[in-house]
Formats: sequence, structure tokens, C-alpha cells
Amino acid sequence: MLFYLKETADDYLGDPLISEPAAAAVAYGLHLNIESERRTCLIFDLGGGTFDVAIAEFHKKKMKIMAIDGDAYLGGEDFDNSMMQYCVDVFEREHGVDLLRVGGKAERSRRKQRIKMECENQKRALTFRPDVKVSIDAIYKENSLTVGFSRDTFSELIKPHLDKCMKIVDQILANCQMKETHINDIMIVGGSSRIPYVQSRLSEKFGGRSLLKRIAPELAVAHGAALVAYHSENPELLNVAIQDLIMRPGPE
Repeated sequence: MLFYLKETADDYLGDPLISEPAAAAVAYGLHLNIESERRTCLIFDLGGGTFDVAIAEFHKKKMKIMAIDGDAYLGGEDFDNSMMQYCVDVFEREHGVDLLRVGGKAERSRRKQRIKMECENQKRALTFRPDVKVSIDAIYKENSLTVGFSRDTFSELIKPHLDKCMKIVDQILANCQMKETHINDIMIVGGSSRIPYVQSRLSEKFGGRSLLKRIAPELAVAHGAALVAYHSENPELLNVAIQDLIMRPGPE
């Protein structure tokens, strides 16, 4: 069954027949196992390249997507780029060289890729450590790149991107004529939602409440999409009704 779920998840997300936050909502809804109480949940899906947010209602094993919003060009890659630019700025102050401008096109491209990959690796490490160091030997001639990052430094760098996320959260709440107090559960989805600053900002916005993390954030979408696919072909095997699984509009 696990192999089947993986294959059908790829099919459903690839077509696509279901939006990512809706798929995540299905996965979380089944884990919540809501019998009678009506609960309203906000799904916060921050991935590598996109951000989606949805509001879903769960009641008596039924789920309804009330609204979906997001930004198709906002995600963890923006965090990587902010770290990379910070490193480039530090190097230029120390050595008077702009790493993204010096040298031929191919050389600049390779250098940029080296810096970006190292920044991405250290960004992930910051989830588990209070500080990290971006370190690349001979980034330009004999000069190496060495830049330290604390969580506070990283948080300040990505704050403008998180501000955009929170503005979209405000927008979807307003569209549903809701306030933060109307949301019972906040579900985090997507690999970038693992970042401590992302979680603290989201928790603070909803009065310091705990976030739902019962499923690994980066697996919730595939899990939910697979369940929807399996349910469509075997409705008697999953005791859940799914309504209004609308897709997030693509960029115009």
C-alpha cells in the first residue's frame, strides 16, 4: 500500500488534481480524527519555491476547503539568496571584490552555485544549531569565503520574506471574515516551515499557540495527495468525506 500511495501521490500532484495545502489538510484531518467538534484549521505551506496558505473546516469526518491563497514565487530559495547576498557583501567589504561580477560568465556561474549550495546546507543546519559558518576555499584566486551566521542574523535576513507570508495570512483571514481567534489549529507544511524563526513568527501571530507537527512537514502534501487518490478509487477504505478540493490559481 505504501508503494501505491507514493505512485498515486505523484500522479495527483503532477496533473494537478488537488492543491498542495488541500492535500496536506487531508493528511492532517485524518490524523486529527475529528468525530463531532467543528474545527477550523489554517494550513501554512512554505516550500522551497512557493508559499501556499489555506483555511479548512473539519466536522464529523468531513473536510471543506474554505479558501486558498499564496505566492508562487516565495519560498526557501529566497532565504538562500538572502544568505548568499550577505556573504557576497561581506567578501566585498573585506577584499573589495564583488564575487557575482568578477570573472567570466562561466566562472561567475560556478562561483554563484558553490556559494548558493553552501548557504542552503548551512540554512538547514541552523534548524538544529544556534550558529553556523559558510566556508568555501579559494572562492576567488587564493581568497576563501568565511562568513558566520547566528540564528538571529539569519532571522533578520529572512524577515522581509516572512513579512510577505504573514501579509498573505492576514489576507486570507480577511477574505474569510475571520480573526486569528477563529482558527483552532495551525498546521505547518513544507520543508522551509522547519525553520525556527518561521515557526516562532507563525505561533506568535496566533497568540503563542502550538503548531501541529504530527506529520513531517515535507511529507504532508504527498501523504494527503496519496490518500485522496486512494480514496477516489477505494472510497470504502477511508472513512472521510472530502469537499471542494480546489487548486491554487497559477501565475497570470
